[in-house]
Amino acid sequence: MLRRLCDLQWANHGLAVQFGHGGRDHLLAPERLARLASKDSAHKELRRQVWASLRHLDRDGMSTVPWPSV
Repeated sequence: MLRRLCDLQWANHGLAVQFGHGGRDHLLAPERLARLASKDSAHKELRRQVWASLRHLDRDGMSTVPWPSV
């Protein structure tokens, strides 16, 4: 799922800026992916934030705020 968000960089410029290479939410950047995969409690908040950012259809419906926005 994280890879698909990053692959959306090819869909439009806004997604490239957010999820593309060098983007603020490029989830597959090696250092970011390592922190997400880590069980260290120091990275627990990052994992929680990513989970909370994902779309939950029952909660979010068609809102453009949660990921993915398309």
